[in-house]
Amino acid sequence: MAYDVALDGISLVMVVLCALVLLLALLGARDKRREAQFVSWLLVLTSFTMGGFVAHDLLEFFIFFELTLVPSYFLVAMWGGTKRAQAALKFFVYTFTGSVFLFVGILYLASRTSTSSRAR
Repeated sequence: MAYDVALDGISLVMVVLCALVLLLALLGARDKRREAQFVSWLLVLTSFTMGGFVAHDLLEFFIFFELTLVPSYFLVAMWGGTKRAQAALKFFVYTFTGSVFLFVGILYLASRTSTSSRAR
C-alpha cells in the first residue's frame, strides 16, 4: 500500500461535482442551530469523499470510504428529521456491514493478483 492520489479525467469531474454539491449544501442549509459544527462536519465529509475520488490504491479508497461514515453519521444524527438518532444508527450499521463485502472483495483481488505475479 502506498499513498497515491492523482486526478484523472473521471476523478476531476467527480471532485468538481463534489465541490459544487458542498457549495449548494452550504447555501441551502442556512440553519442557525449549531451552524459552525454543521459546516465543520460537512467539510470533513467533503474532504474524505474527495480523497476517495482521487485515490489510486484500492485499499486507500476503502479507507476513505469508511472514513466518510463518521461525518455522515453525525450529520444525520444532529441535523436529521424526527427519528434522526435511529436513522443514523441504521445508516451506520447497514453501511458498515455492507462494506465488509467490499473489504472481502478487495482481499480476494489482492490475493489473486499477488499469486499471479509470483507465478511469473
